[in-house]
Amino acid sequence: MSADGSDETASRLAHLGGLEILVLVLAFGTGGLAAGHAIAMAIGADAAGLEPPLMLLELGGILALGEGAAVVVGVVLFGLAGLRYWHKGFRLDVSVVAMPLAIAVIVWSVKYAHEAREAGAARHAREMAEAAKLGEKQRLREIAFACHGFCGFAVDSGPLVWLAAQADSTADYNAIGLMLSQRADRNARSGWLPDRRTALEVAVDRYDAQPDLVAYLLGISRAQHHFLVAHASAAEFDATLLYAVRRRAGAPLVSLLVGNGANPNANVDGGATALEASAWYPDGELAQAVRRALSGRSGAQ
Repeated sequence: MSADGSDETASRLAHLGGLEILVLVLAFGTGGLAAGHAIAMAIGADAAGLEPPLMLLELGGILALGEGAAVVVGVVLFGLAGLRYWHKGFRLDVSVVAMPLAIAVIVWSVKYAHEAREAGAARHAREMAEAAKLGEKQRLREIAFACHGFCGFAVDSGPLVWLAAQADSTADYNAIGLMLSQRADRNARSGWLPDRRTALEVAVDRYDAQPDLVAYLLGISRAQHHFLVAHASAAEFDATLLYAVRRRAGAPLVSLLVGNGANPNANVDGGATALEASAWYPDGELAQAVRRALSGRSGAQ
């Protein structure tokens, strides 16, 4: 901005009356806060864990399905009204009426987008649940991969649990990876599935048939998969180890979990720890191998 422009701005501001200053602050301040809050509401609190590209993609989907054109119109209207107000020397005229109108358009539009987002996610979750109930694995995968916004992976853990129990192909693993990469909960139980296990518990029970499944779900698989799964938390590792010991899992699985940070002495549910539960193993070579793995990590700590 030139020196003349700065002088003009200072001159205009110096001649503003109290009412005009109040209108200016309220119009621009309220507009900015309303727009920011509406967009944050539309994205949702759970988007805080998304990578920036995924967050932008989700925001784009929200605006596309939630009268995104109205948001653009509202922003442009607000900008033009503010520019007119500036050029008119901050005097009260029609531009002051246009700015609150623009704010209303923005808030209404993004509120509509927020509602559309929730409805879309719920609908997608129902479609996946229906495919799982019918035992249609291919259909479930198709529904999962067809979703590019408003996905219901975080709404219902049932489809993930069911698919983990059926997974035996690269396509199944890719679908599981997609769900996990979009906030599906690997340590949650389904509200409608007869199988009350979590996806991690299912993977533990299937270790002999699908040894890489539990590693993939925990984010420690060394195999090349299409989707990168986030590393599990310490609590998830500890819960998985305790379940594995209670189910009398083999020494290879126990060693895998302990070697990747699971704590044999963690008090997961107020009952026996994994190290204490290992006493339930019958005497023999397997029991000794499990206790060696658990005791070795416990001693190191």
